[in-house]
Amino acid sequence: MDDSKFLGPLVSVIMVSYKNLQYLDTCLKSIVSQSYNNIELIISNDGADEFDEYSVRDIAESKKTQNIRKVIVNKNERNLGTVKHCNVALGLASGTYIMFIACDDVYNNDDAVKDMVNGFSIVPSDVMAIAGQTGMYNSDLSRCMELFVKEETQKLINTLTPQEFYRNHLALGCLLPAASLIYKREVFEKYGKFDERYFLIEDYTSSVFYTRQGMRYYYLDIMCVNHRDGGVSHSALKPNSNVHKMYMLDTLLILKEILADQSLDKNVLEQVKQKRDWVKEQYLMLVAAPFLLPCRALFTKRNSIVFSLLSSFFSLVGLALFNIDFSNTTETAGCFFVFLGLLGFTITGVMITTRIVIKLYIYFGGKSYE
Repeated sequence: MDDSKFLGPLVSVIMVSYKNLQYLDTCLKSIVSQSYNNIELIISNDGADEFDEYSVRDIAESKKTQNIRKVIVNKNERNLGTVKHCNVALGLASGTYIMFIACDDVYNNDDAVKDMVNGFSIVPSDVMAIAGQTGMYNSDLSRCMELFVKEETQKLINTLTPQEFYRNHLALGCLLPAASLIYKREVFEKYGKFDERYFLIEDYTSSVFYTRQGMRYYYLDIMCVNHRDGGVSHSALKPNSNVHKMYMLDTLLILKEILADQSLDKNVLEQVKQKRDWVKEQYLMLVAAPFLLPCRALFTKRNSIVFSLLSSFFSLVGLALFNIDFSNTTETAGCFFVFLGLLGFTITGVMITTRIVIKLYIYFGGKSYE
């Protein structure tokens, strides 16, 4: 191989896929069309049955342009989950810089990789990872709905120390886009790979860990990746799916770890605790006991009060009719209204009891997630 045509440090672009091969061609096209001319392309699949390693390799080789130094194709024997999958792919990478892209996403423009690599020549020397901008697109990539990195966050990343950024902002939620990050290889050599205690969430968990260790990120206003709606992270929003369950368990674990950090401000800890309690409640209700969800939606405090008032009204009407000596019809009507009142009180009792049961279930059932 004539290495003289490859200028600049080697960049490993890792395309991770699972059950989204219908987008392979589009993503691949956005990679091979990059103007940066020293790319190691790694296509790694997390054990999907429909992924044919040899066919994918043939497709990649046929589309390979002069900027691609080599192509590596990997298929895991079984589904490992996003975190372990990314670590497996990292083990295949030999680049000075490393970027991840999901198979259903695309690079925003042909200079995205080049601009991200060149960014290291203008940022402070202690920066270990650069974040670009991610456009959050609809499912067919025809419309950008919002930008991931907000203007306020851009300033915070660049002006605060890593620990300050974590303690005051990152602890409250994911602010760094996994899709538009470029890492120096030393990141994984110095701080380790992604934490395999987690199954799906590699971006937020790693940014929390790395910033706590003092690793510096930097933001550059580079449109890097168009992120397609409907991927794994969005599948986590579908109640009762297995992905949803694993995503929420990952979230509870990282929130538990953040809450254990006593260096955080009390106000931040309280906000994290509220978020943890909300996620815990959602997990218990939507995943562990979905049969309670309709009861919870119907048996609200407001509905209990309404039923109680209606029951009292019907009972009073019934008793009033009993005291009016008109006819058998009046007596029958009185019995009917009293019956409605008793029925209403019974339903109200069931509502209140169910609400108490749900609260106790959430309280005791959620202890293991604290």
